[in-house]
Amino acid sequence: GVELTPDERVALERERNREHARNTRLRKKAALANLKETVEKLTVKCEQSDRGALERRARGAVKRACIETFFRYRARAERDPDKWAQVVTEDVELWQPVTPHCSFRPAEVRGTRRLSKGVAALVEDAASLAVLFRSIGRRGAASAKFDRAPRFVFEATIASRDQSEAAIEDAFAQADVVGMHWSMRTLDALDFGADREVAKNGMLVAKFDRASCKVRLVEFVFDVRAFVEQIQRALKLARPPAVPSAGL
Repeated sequence: GVELTPDERVALERERNREHARNTRLRKKAALANLKETVEKLTVKCEQSDRGALERRARGAVKRACIETFFRYRARAERDPDKWAQVVTEDVELWQPVTPHCSFRPAEVRGTRRLSKGVAALVEDAASLAVLFRSIGRRGAASAKFDRAPRFVFEATIASRDQSEAAIEDAFAQADVVGMHWSMRTLDALDFGADREVAKNGMLVAKFDRASCKVRLVEFVFDVRAFVEQIQRALKLARPPAVPSAGL
């Protein structure tokens, strides 16, 4: 090659250094631009995720309130269809085993289960259940001093080992289908002359409308025979109790 003088070599080295520095600045500038873009994208994604999480939790709170109100209305035999309509869809479905201890319409029977569909059917079912619980303990002089029926409560919780408030919130926030344990029990049937308190418990599945978060389906699963036997023992009956009439 061409022999360079010492001055030419120094000048060439300086040019190489300047070119290297220029390329380094360009790479740093590009890296900073890429980092800025990445940060902006992650910020937007986090904001969207936060909004989505807040929305899911808000919807979950509505679903939880609807199913808890459903239980409360059923326990007190709420008769106002407008109140029911605030927490259930118009075509709501209630599935449960065929229950010989409660009255119901024959058309509701679907094999070993029965289906109460619509708000009016929920009102009828709750009324029939109330008649059953009012009949418990209404035997003997002890009940004569009361102007009311034995009280009973309906309780339910999510089907999970973790019963923390956070776990319950997550269960309702994450899905439109929630599995739950439930129980219904008398509080003071003994005061009315019953031999013992009566309780019914089992599992249920609650499904919620995606748009309104209202209850659109509830399916109860429980041991019918065991509950009938409890009533029989509580009332000291030789035979299973007759089906009480709710005026259906």
